[in-house]
Amino acid sequence: MQKNKISLLAAAAALMMLCMSVYADSITDLQNRLRSISQEKAQSVVFIGTEKIIKQRQMSPFEFFFGVPGQDRGGEQKEREFKQQGLGSGVIYQHKGNDYYIITNNHVVENADKIKISVDQQKFYDGKVMGTDPQVDIAVVKIETKDTLTVASFGNSDEAQVGDLVIAIGNPFGLTGTMTFGIVSAIGRTGLADDKVNLTNFIQTDAAINPGNSGGSLMNISGEVIGINSMIYSQSGGNVGIGFAIPSNVAVKTANQIINSGKVEHGYLGVYFQELTDETKEKLDLKNISEGMLINKVIEGSPAEKAGLQAGDIILEINGKKMKKSSDMTLTVGNAQPGDKMSMKVQRDGKNINITVVIGTRDNKSFAKNNTDTKGHAYDKYGFELAELTPEIKAQFNIADNSGVVITSVADRSPAAENDLQPGDVIFKINNRSIKTLSDVDKQLKDKNYDSNYFFISRGGKRLIVMM
Repeated sequence: MQKNKISLLAAAAALMMLCMSVYADSITDLQNRLRSISQEKAQSVVFIGTEKIIKQRQMSPFEFFFGVPGQDRGGEQKEREFKQQGLGSGVIYQHKGNDYYIITNNHVVENADKIKISVDQQKFYDGKVMGTDPQVDIAVVKIETKDTLTVASFGNSDEAQVGDLVIAIGNPFGLTGTMTFGIVSAIGRTGLADDKVNLTNFIQTDAAINPGNSGGSLMNISGEVIGINSMIYSQSGGNVGIGFAIPSNVAVKTANQIINSGKVEHGYLGVYFQELTDETKEKLDLKNISEGMLINKVIEGSPAEKAGLQAGDIILEINGKKMKKSSDMTLTVGNAQPGDKMSMKVQRDGKNINITVVIGTRDNKSFAKNNTDTKGHAYDKYGFELAELTPEIKAQFNIADNSGVVITSVADRSPAAENDLQPGDVIFKINNRSIKTLSDVDKQLKDKNYDSNYFFISRGGKRLIVMM
């Protein structure tokens, strides 16, 4: 009996030693793999430094209160010019001859006057933006060099699962070649920027991501890029363990379009819609539907109208995929290629019907989830849309003014919203220059490229000035 007990204890001890040995070997293998990625893959992630020339016109007190433009002794408008510097990361994607193509975020290089690229902070290359897609926050930058640089290996982001080990490489706060380690925390995150349409399902990770990581790589444990780090969720501006990356499949698809054709095209349906809520289902007496997208309006001449979709239709499925959230609809249509045929399961007057739609080309604001009677020209920097003062618009907003442009919509949490601008407000001057048409607006806001501008607003007979 005693011998059997001793034998069992010895066997248990041996098993424990074996488990510890296997565990130690596994930890050692993981450590060696991380070291290998650091040594072999980190060089595919580059440092991106940008410089913008910002011009800001100075307004004198006389001009602010009395509308008298401030001038210097030479009669010229007073302007203050300064350089705004930024930093980020990028991933070397392709190599053709002496050309290297680098994937980064659109927001890293947007409106940059100069771009410098470096792998080791010893040698810098001039970067040229080949194209951008703000809808997915991806840009491609090209450099020319005879140097041999490391091209990244891209994996299939569709295979990523919650719990997968991942590595983030980038340049947080300018600290080049920083590598952090974590897991995939969630997949398919959407609706992270409600003030604009974003055609991306994000990968969420707890690998430390900070300012400067934008455009860098999120790699799997095999050293393959499965995401382009894009943003963080933080109340302090620093890492709190919630970062988001654009899936590599989305980034690669976008980059290929930019490299091959210089532009990116997104699918366009041509409807305004909303998610079905319990209240909506009750009011419309929809007893047999749990989810779907209610079409509020079909745009004239759109692919939706040509296919026979109508206001009041409820889109239940597209190509067999159930439409549960507005992002399902936006991503499915927006990421389709113009010319693609989509099969839609639609409920109309209580009956299910099938409709095939040939997808069109999506412009910046043609596909939206809110039902709005009037759509204008979008100015995303300020978060409003503008239209010229036609008799129809004047009647719609009850406007008495005869000169200026009207704000037709204001995005939530935008600079326009923060300054309490409202649909129906008339902009009659910008920087004390009279505004009569949208081309006048473009001349002041786009051609001048000031960091901030003075907007003279007319609202119900009262006037105010807002600086944004």
